[in-house]
Amino acid sequence: LDNPEQGWLATANQQILAANNPNPLTGDWELPFRYDRITALVEAKQQHDFASMRTMQGDTLSLAATPLLPLFKATQSTHSSAAAAQAIIAGFDGDMRMDSAAALIYNAWVDQYTRAIFTPWLEDSFTEIYSKRSLLDGLIHITSNELNYWCDHPKTTQVENCNQLRSLALDTALSYLSKRYGNQINKWQWGQAHPAIGAHKPLSRIPIIKFWFEINAPSPGDMHTVNVGRMNFNDPKEPYASTLAPGMRAIYDLSNLNESVFIGFGGQSGWIQSGRYQNYMDAWQKNQYLPL
Repeated sequence: LDNPEQGWLATANQQILAANNPNPLTGDWELPFRYDRITALVEAKQQHDFASMRTMQGDTLSLAATPLLPLFKATQSTHSSAAAAQAIIAGFDGDMRMDSAAALIYNAWVDQYTRAIFTPWLEDSFTEIYSKRSLLDGLIHITSNELNYWCDHPKTTQVENCNQLRSLALDTALSYLSKRYGNQINKWQWGQAHPAIGAHKPLSRIPIIKFWFEINAPSPGDMHTVNVGRMNFNDPKEPYASTLAPGMRAIYDLSNLNESVFIGFGGQSGWIQSGRYQNYMDAWQKNQYLPL
């Protein structure tokens, strides 16, 4: 690989091959939003240091939300908490912070809007597909191009449109969140609904004891932030939980390797009775590091 002209390399599982490349690796790439955010942060400074690299690894701004934010903020709801929700939504910029109520409302709305559009078309296949893919690229394409025919249920006589589905999605999202987290919207937090869950293999498969062995901690981000937190919206119990998060972060100082740092998910020990079973978690949550 030749040194790139810009002097740096980054990857976030995005498409790296040209369409006419004769050596395909896969047809399953991540959307480019996470890579685009990394690129913007790298190019924002002429010279990087430990502090800027740490900030980059902890970044929680989701560029995937950008195309949907105007419509999200303009969506009307008939829910009793709509006014309070709109006041919180108004200032949302797509930052998936742990303490953000707007991030929780946004993700719940995206989930319900996706279901409202695609379930009538995919029918019985929806559950299987949605458990493997977010369908966000399709949602953005439909929304950005105002493809209202996708919002018209193929098996009803009346003509539905996307404005109706967006409002219905927000109603459904607010109802679900109110039942689960209470009616005080200003106390909702994304991290509360989006814990990073470190499943134990194989004991997480045994419901009666899995909670003793699993590591569970509130976390920020979404599946398109640098500080990633991938969800499975089709999980009936924990639809917003992070099932894939940074297993390790590291910053290497090539001028002085003794200054290199890391932090891992969980702890130094794999033995549940050890005090080191999850001793990294406080630092991991705060985007802090230990000497490598």
